[in-house]
Amino acid sequence: MIKFTIGRYLPLQFQYLGYLLAIIGIVLLFTDPGWGGLFLLFVAGLILIIALSTRYIIEINIKNKTYRDHLWFMGYKTGKKQSYDNIDKVYMTAGRVTQTLNQRSITQHLEHTEYNGFLRFSDDNKVHLGSLVNENKMRRRLQKLAKSLGVDFDDLA
Repeated sequence: MIKFTIGRYLPLQFQYLGYLLAIIGIVLLFTDPGWGGLFLLFVAGLILIIALSTRYIIEINIKNKTYRDHLWFMGYKTGKKQSYDNIDKVYMTAGRVTQTLNQRSITQHLEHTEYNGFLRFSDDNKVHLGSLVNENKMRRRLQKLAKSLGVDFDDLA
């Protein structure tokens, strides 16, 4: 069975929030002993456990020809197993992403290229394997997956 981590479910800011609350809780614990610091440490611990353990994962069983695209949270998996005939290829595409930020008097447009990875099966079904801004990092991850699956990697970027 091959496991490929697509990415984290929660953004990185949740980890930062957990670390910040933990630091504040430790400071409160030493400066003003009481329940406030312990409560903040408890909340920080919950946030960090959730943020660090929740991921999108695809599991591919080559022997049974099944795959499972699911959300993993502390050992619990969501998503159903699906079958396939053959895996055609792993490929990467590039796309322009535009974002507009509006404030009271300023409008800012941000543009960048995002690289998307896909796994295509013989029945033209495809699974999105993630998006990255770093082209080389995405290429390396997808080439490694393609090699472990024994299929071709196409760079369509």
